[in-house]
Amino acid sequence: MKQKIFFISLCYVLLSVMSEYTVAQVTRADYLRADTVSYYARLVYSSSIQPEWIDSLHYFWYQNHEKDGEFFYLVDAEKGEKYRADNKAGLVKFFPQEKRAEIESFLQKEKHRSQTMYHKEEERKGIVSPDKCWETYIKDYYI
Repeated sequence: MKQKIFFISLCYVLLSVMSEYTVAQVTRADYLRADTVSYYARLVYSSSIQPEWIDSLHYFWYQNHEKDGEFFYLVDAEKGEKYRADNKAGLVKFFPQEKRAEIESFLQKEKHRSQTMYHKEEERKGIVSPDKCWETYIKDYYI
């Protein structure tokens, strides 16, 4: 019986201590630390990619940060083949001749997404999701 009471008391103490940590407010230091992580992420090679599908074709491209610099890759999802170029315009040469003009025009129009860090208040604008259903923002500029 004493063991049971001890065990229940121990669980109660642990739960009460853990609950203090789960309701903690996010502080300015937490946001700054998160920004620091984003900054150092650029120093890591091939950490993540953001694939961009090309129109309604079975191709997508992505940019990769590697030891030798920034490189662009074109992936043929149907054949499972990958091609590398030094810039986004260089991807066009991997398409059949009859598709090159159309693809080149598409790639020039498309904006490349970049990770932006918001340090200045004037830069802290909401970001709208691609489907226009959601928007992110920083409430009261609290950071």
